[in-house]
Amino acid sequence: MSAGQRSKNGCWTCRTRRKKCDEGSPPCGNCEARGLFCHGYGPKPPWKDRGEKERDEARQLHMQTRSRRTQLLTSQSSSSSSPALASFLRPSPDSAVACEGELSRPCLSPSDDLPNIGNFGGLGMSGDFWGPPVLATDILFTSSSDEFNNGAVELPIVPQSGPGLICFPSRTSNEQAANSEHELRYLMHFMGDTFSLLHSGYQPTSLMKRSWLLLLLMRSAPFYYASLSMSAYHESHQLSNFSNPDVNGIPYQDYQTYRTLAIRRLADLREAHQSSAPAFRLAEEEMICFVQLAILEALGDNSQDCRLYLSSALKSLYDNAFFEHENQLLVTQRPSSHSASQPFQTPDLICRSSPMEREALEFYRSLLVWNDILSCSLNATEPSNTSAYQVILRDDHLSFKFEEVVSCQSWILCSILDATQLSNWKREQEAQGHLSVRGLVGRSEKIESVLEQGIQKLAELVGQDPPPSNLLSSHVHSYIFAHAVLVHLNTIVSGYSPGVPEIQQAMDRAIAAWDTHPSLTDLRLLAWPFYVTAVLCLGSQRQQFRQLIADASKKAGYLQSTLPKLNSIVEDVWRKVDTSVMRKDKFSSYIKPLHNQHLNVFFF
Repeated sequence: MSAGQRSKNGCWTCRTRRKKCDEGSPPCGNCEARGLFCHGYGPKPPWKDRGEKERDEARQLHMQTRSRRTQLLTSQSSSSSSPALASFLRPSPDSAVACEGELSRPCLSPSDDLPNIGNFGGLGMSGDFWGPPVLATDILFTSSSDEFNNGAVELPIVPQSGPGLICFPSRTSNEQAANSEHELRYLMHFMGDTFSLLHSGYQPTSLMKRSWLLLLLMRSAPFYYASLSMSAYHESHQLSNFSNPDVNGIPYQDYQTYRTLAIRRLADLREAHQSSAPAFRLAEEEMICFVQLAILEALGDNSQDCRLYLSSALKSLYDNAFFEHENQLLVTQRPSSHSASQPFQTPDLICRSSPMEREALEFYRSLLVWNDILSCSLNATEPSNTSAYQVILRDDHLSFKFEEVVSCQSWILCSILDATQLSNWKREQEAQGHLSVRGLVGRSEKIESVLEQGIQKLAELVGQDPPPSNLLSSHVHSYIFAHAVLVHLNTIVSGYSPGVPEIQQAMDRAIAAWDTHPSLTDLRLLAWPFYVTAVLCLGSQRQQFRQLIADASKKAGYLQSTLPKLNSIVEDVWRKVDTSVMRKDKFSSYIKPLHNQHLNVFFF
């Protein structure tokens, strides 16, 4: 039967696909062999309308069969894969104990054992593949449920070894080749464009310094699919000129497809990690992938899943407490009790790691530390990893890497940590009725002294006109941050009251700092100082921040909805303050409830 001739008999799935049906009991043999949902032989389905619904169903079936062919293709070509792509992310049984040589690193290949996209019934997805997107919680965080434990949800087993990322079999159909090229196009778009837009503060001097990114893409399936999803999301916004994307367009559909695959493969990784003891390499990949998925969910404005991934990444970081020093990877296994007061102990396990592995870990750990410190500061909660953060931020080598990633000097984050600890100390003393104003001011002055010394050093560079050749964006960003920390510190001591003289003085200095070399500033990286300063503005002070938002919004290429959200939050606070009696306790009640809802998606 020709492809163009519609069969007269058979199940509705085969008739829609214009394929011959063996008319077996549902599912028919044809659908079962291809992993498709068989619609049976009953009354005509509601989507069988000879119109748009039927075309949508046909497209879904085509996508599912294409994924199935890719799965078969990769399994056939696994024997010809390059051994050079063997993954570092799972250690051999004895290598985690004695790390004298290279760890055994079987590959977690993105191309191996792809899940069947069309069969997500047990994972919370509707039969309509392009219906509501799958939630991360449906797949990743239901391991304790009866359905998961009883095997109702079958996830692909993480292979002990597998093919490399790019495998070219001796023979392939045009459709299979097109599918491979489709992913390669997204891959190159991610490496060349999307990554740079997402992490504008990270600008290595050459593309070679970003080789670690390709290493992750080649070795980690969850990271690979999450990155393809980001690339497709970026392309869908490019096509819409960064307005609302076409949800029915191919790039947006690919964004959802790859996002779901990333979630499933991360579930595989978690399962492998939980069954391996010890499994530091899996923990390292897991932490990196959690951060990457958090960024992906921040792009899609899925705040709940974003926070879920961030919490999981922080737990992985806390449990393993891995950091680098003198070209060695140091690992400390934490005790089972997660006490914030637990000291950061001397590492008892040292593993060798390659330069690219260290670069990858440094990058994503820096993003995680950055986000956690800034988020916790505005929620007045001390990070669980404070001791580890202080080791990272005060180490010369690690602090340099941190500045390279987030475009802000590490001592700024140390001061924010100190301010957060001061806020907690004040709250505890107030609860006990033992707060000493002199003690509070004394502690505050120590932090302020460090900030003033740092500002003075930065001013020697930032204050020059014309700017010197060695002036970097990180210098200007740090200068703006430091002044915002002074504002934040004064609100901890005196409360949210803009009329207090010391707060008003700090505000005037902070607002003036924003006028310094605006061509070297990136508002997306300055979300924290923007928010801390802007919410306390009164009258004419607000115009400058409105102008900052307007100027930044004109820049092409912003992927996140950070700017509109920032503007919305700040304007909401201003509106409430203007329409009420402004007392400092009232002012605080306007600000804090907004933090928990939004701020976890700001600091990437």
